[in-house]
Amino acid sequence: MVKTRKKNSRQLLTSIASLMIVSSMAVSQLGYTGSITSYAIESTEIVDSATVYISEEVAKATALADVGIQESNVKYINIWLAYDNGLPECYKVEFQSEQVEYKYEIDLYSGEVLEKILRDYNDEDDRDDKDDKHDKIDDSELGYIGRETAKVIALEDVGIQESDIKYANVWIDYAQGQPNCYVVKFGRKYDHGTRYKYEIDLYSGEVLTASTENYGDINLDGDISVSDVIILHKYLHGVKSLTKKEYEVADINADGLVNIFDFVHLKKEVISK
Repeated sequence: MVKTRKKNSRQLLTSIASLMIVSSMAVSQLGYTGSITSYAIESTEIVDSATVYISEEVAKATALADVGIQESNVKYINIWLAYDNGLPECYKVEFQSEQVEYKYEIDLYSGEVLEKILRDYNDEDDRDDKDDKHDKIDDSELGYIGRETAKVIALEDVGIQESDIKYANVWIDYAQGQPNCYVVKFGRKYDHGTRYKYEIDLYSGEVLTASTENYGDINLDGDISVSDVIILHKYLHGVKSLTKKEYEVADINADGLVNIFDFVHLKKEVISK
């Protein structure tokens, strides 16, 4: 994890623009006192420009520009106004690109980057290189049971045949840079909105964990419908962003990516209901 922070050098200067129109002013002095006996001001308008924040779009654009990526290339992006002791403090922007998660704090007035935190999931022992190596050789050469065997074990535990599933994805999960277990995710035909997730021991084939998770209900209204298809269509065309939770449930085929294949799967889900 990398964390950087700039000291906020912004001095909260209240820029006051006053438009004063003086219609009449009668000034007289008594003796040597120099005292003003009377004056009149017709109107005075004071504008406090320090209460004008940059927009959320500007804050988001600032964070993305700092990384140097387009919004269309991030998995999800969230932005909100953060408070401290009941007072607006800064904008917070969070997004993920590939295997890197970014967290930004953006100044409300100047748009300055106050804090940047990034978490690189590949930092530990070059995880991508390990994945590539394992993908190019038979898992049995490493002494593992193999991905196909892991999938069979998970299906047998549920008690269904491979012909009864819509899709299945198997990969090696890592912990602290080391191979940890197989992860098996699959969806059952006609079982709308639910998929199975298994963690299988690499060597013994023991079922470590078994659970279910939701998919497809992108707007989180409790139902998979045309509305979810429309949201995914907008995301794929770059006119809508997804939150982290929405991205997870939009990954219909559980391959870690949200793309046209998930869109096709989702349309089939809705049509077959």
